[in-house]
Amino acid sequence: MKLTESNYFSQEAEKEYCGSTQYKNFIGMPLRPGCEERALKTISGEYIPETTKALLEGSILDALWENDDPEYILERFPDCVSSRGATKGQLKSEYQKVIDMYQRTLREEKFCAYMSGDKQTIMAGEIEGLPFKIKIDSYLEGKAIVDLKTTQTLDRNFRYYIPDSGERLPFYLAYGYDIQLAIYREIVRQNTGDNLLCYLACIDKKPHPMCDIIELPQKLLDDALERIKGNCETIIMLKNGEIEPSRCENSECDYCRDTHVCTVISTEEFELNENGRRCMITKYTDYCLICGKPNPEEHHLVFGISKRALADADSLTIPLCNEHHEQMHNHDGMMAMSRLCGQLFYERNMCAAGMTPDEARDSFRRRYGISYM
Repeated sequence: MKLTESNYFSQEAEKEYCGSTQYKNFIGMPLRPGCEERALKTISGEYIPETTKALLEGSILDALWENDDPEYILERFPDCVSSRGATKGQLKSEYQKVIDMYQRTLREEKFCAYMSGDKQTIMAGEIEGLPFKIKIDSYLEGKAIVDLKTTQTLDRNFRYYIPDSGERLPFYLAYGYDIQLAIYREIVRQNTGDNLLCYLACIDKKPHPMCDIIELPQKLLDDALERIKGNCETIIMLKNGEIEPSRCENSECDYCRDTHVCTVISTEEFELNENGRRCMITKYTDYCLICGKPNPEEHHLVFGISKRALADADSLTIPLCNEHHEQMHNHDGMMAMSRLCGQLFYERNMCAAGMTPDEARDSFRRRYGISYM
């Protein structure tokens, strides 16, 4: 299908193409694991995600940069318009701050220059056989790709804590904006031959907002693209119905909470070791499995943004000191062995629960979207 402004977000377009949001719904991002079942139900229209206030704020700001005529904004966002009181017919008070944020960006000459490109430019391409679509906030042809973002703060020292990995990440990594811009850059390259610089035009939500332009390094985007390529086959198989989708069962996943089925569970499900960890491989989780140093970090045998949460749920973790943890992630052979061991431990556990070896292997492939054997 030919993508246009009117059909870009249609159900048909979502079925045929994968956008950066759909990709993160499948695979996840540091702040939120992917949920394959939720992603598929969203594509089919069987599940409609809640439109959050933060999403509306970002959408209003995007729209203001397209057309800041008040009538256009009120017509486009009727649910954000007040129906009574002194503000009747205007944006509700909780969205008025977006107007202030927009006006603040207009005072910055450099911000306006980066946002002066063609607005909402649509392109399509393919990565590892998976069709992708993109819609660029500001496309400076032959020069740069710019995406407009709102964030809680532009404080350089602020970090989001990532429970699954224990990392503390800046907002542009925590929300997977490197993934989004890596997709944009690759699709633009396919359409034009240009390998452009990528920027985030950011405005924070503080009472006195400030704005900055963040340049994403080429190496960061190259690394993100490699991760994306590694997940495309799984998404293709999921969308084609070739493998069963997994549920993230994350306590913050609205879909998994809404569709949770009450079951009888053992108290063992709530039991942790003294250090707060669950592990099926060793009970000595207070010490590095390799050298015996105390107070280790938790290494997920099967990893990747969406797989880490599953590995947590399946207790596929081992304790490693910082030195051996870094060595693990910096050595391709050790990472391959880690995934292989994770699958073997999973299959062993499934066989102990009554599955045949073939059933256990198929269970791992369906749950993790891949088999390392």
